[in-house]
Amino acid sequence: TIDGNTIVNNVAGWSGAGISLQDSLRSTISGNVVAHNDSTATVAAAFLDGPDAPSAKQPAGISSEPHTTALAAFLQGRGNNAPAPFSNPVMSGNVIAENRSFNYAVINGEAMLEPALTQAAVGACDGTAVYDNLGVLGGDGYTLDPGDSILTDPGFLAPYCNGGRSLVGAPGPMLPVPALDEGGATWIEVRYGPLQQMGDYSY
Repeated sequence: TIDGNTIVNNVAGWSGAGISLQDSLRSTISGNVVAHNDSTATVAAAFLDGPDAPSAKQPAGISSEPHTTALAAFLQGRGNNAPAPFSNPVMSGNVIAENRSFNYAVINGEAMLEPALTQAAVGACDGTAVYDNLGVLGGDGYTLDPGDSILTDPGFLAPYCNGGRSLVGAPGPMLPVPALDEGGATWIEVRYGPLQQMGDYSY
């Protein structure tokens, strides 16, 4: 059970920067604020067409996955009494809002996260962001039911968005930094800030 938490401004290399579920059969998510979390799609699994192609955007707020092979095989023996083939939490009374979904790409030789957002000030939010609050990875049409949750900003008192990492307080975008390890594989580090806690998600 995830109940009554404020889950904000986290960054994930894959999906579910707010909450990520797998092999969860009887879970509940209620009374939480899940907002302004970011998925950067910078892990290998997000590059569906190989490392030279842009990565695929992923769900950023709450994400789920189909059950692993072992659990799925166990559940098949239950016939019609088997639960959903993916982690399908019961959700109610949450605020799940403005969780941003990015993808990684190299444009004109420059690594970046798309869409390329700008900040007018540290913590400012760019209205051209792509939001993806709920989703099931590789779910073959499976969907999450938010219940009676709010899926837009309810009027947070002082929200903020992640941006560039800066020690002098200058605004900017989150920065993906690719490198080759000793085996020749590519890994990507995402540098972001602000480096101090900000904001007030009361509403």
